[in-house]
Amino acid sequence: MRRSAASAVGPIDQRLIAPLRDLGYNDFCQLIRMFLDEAAGRVARLQAIQQQGETPELAGVSHALKGTSAAFGATRLAALCAEVEEIAIGPASADMAMLVNAVVVEFEHVRAALTEELS
Repeated sequence: MRRSAASAVGPIDQRLIAPLRDLGYNDFCQLIRMFLDEAAGRVARLQAIQQQGETPELAGVSHALKGTSAAFGATRLAALCAEVEEIAIGPASADMAMLVNAVVVEFEHVRAALTEELS
């Protein structure tokens, strides 16, 4: 069951992902699979870096995830990644673990929504 192109509710802003959908179903599905594989690796890397306490490295990983997430209409995920990036550049923060966890949770919502597009 696909959401209408006008729907902006949920983890994916359908208006922002519409140009990718316009590429055609097969190309769109291939892009989704590539994004999900790449993003899953970046989310896992964010968790590992945060657990190791390497806060400065979080900025680069979150920046890359922010960009691809935005391209797929995952605006909340992109916003969370922007927060991680901003905090990672500054002094260490006790909120980083909570913020990285929020990225993980939101990515699972995005994954579910995009996986639905594949069916």
